Amino acid sequence: MGYNIESTEWPAIAMSTEAKTLIETFFTLMDDPSDGVGDKLADEIFTHDGILCGGLGVAVGTTEIRKCRQNAWDLIKIRRHVVKKVYVHDKDAMDLLLIGNAEMVLANEKSISGEFTARILFSNGIDQKKRIQTYQVWSDSAPMREALQAGSE
Repeated sequence: MGYNIESTEWPAIAMSTEAKTLIETFFTLMDDPSDGVGDKLADEIFTHDGILCGGLGVAVGTTEIRKCRQNAWDLIKIRRHVVKKVYVHDKDAMDLLLIGNAEMVLANEKSISGEFTARILFSNGIDQKKRIQTYQVWSDSAPMREALQAGSE
């Protein structure tokens, strides 16, 4: 298990290794500034009509998800997501609520850390592999806004 799920508290209901691996891979990619991450998200993580709702807006479908990471690292130098706890809404563990923490070092060298809550809705892709249909995140943006403003003074 990678750093982002190694200490996660999983629900009592059984979750597949495939689902846990998909969550791990998703957050590893979200923390990776490399070129090609958008392609991996579009091709390996999301369904063809998937929805990614994040801090930079909403990306719907393969084409938009493929492009969604192009400016993700303009203000961020390092990012690290850690999933603390996962809650399940349904008996098949296809609808999840996650609580986690994100630590970031911004391009202006300011460091911030804060909790996030996210919903992941799984679906089976065209290839019948489990994929993310919807990812939606909520977090307090004030610490980032303040750190960016402090860096510009």
